[in-house]
Amino acid sequence: GVVLDQHVQTPAVDADFALVASGIGGGRDRTGPLLDLASNGPGNLSISLGRAPAGYVDGFVFLSLTTSRPLAMGRWLGIEDDWLTYASLSNPATPGDPLHFSYTANPALFPNATYVVPAQYGQILRGFTLDGVALFMDATGNFPAASNVDRVTVQ
Repeated sequence: GVVLDQHVQTPAVDADFALVASGIGGGRDRTGPLLDLASNGPGNLSISLGRAPAGYVDGFVFLSLTTSRPLAMGRWLGIEDDWLTYASLSNPATPGDPLHFSYTANPALFPNATYVVPAQYGQILRGFTLDGVALFMDATGNFPAASNVDRVTVQ
């Protein structure tokens, strides 16, 4: 209820206000593109991406080591952006590269196939928890879709 009239020029008791909500709903809709981060053994880390939107030409998988917030409740696309997140932007788009990928019809390349992180990097990440989200770009430079946010602890 409004207890103080802020617009005395109108006959009603009324006031201006604003409401901001962020991160409501506990996560991103999982009916669109689906990101899956998995670790099935010591130093093993894999990245899978399904249900890519039609017409995308470019895409990114953003990872973050900052996982203190609840899953999908980060301030940027559902993750907390950090140095690892921005590292994706410095790579050129390459078929098969999981961090910055371009469209490819090759079924053996990411995002059409699961990407397994090379063992030496998986060992470095062992024990760390990562959040990830994928973002797709179309030929006009728009972003028609983003994936769910996923989290994994590298074994």
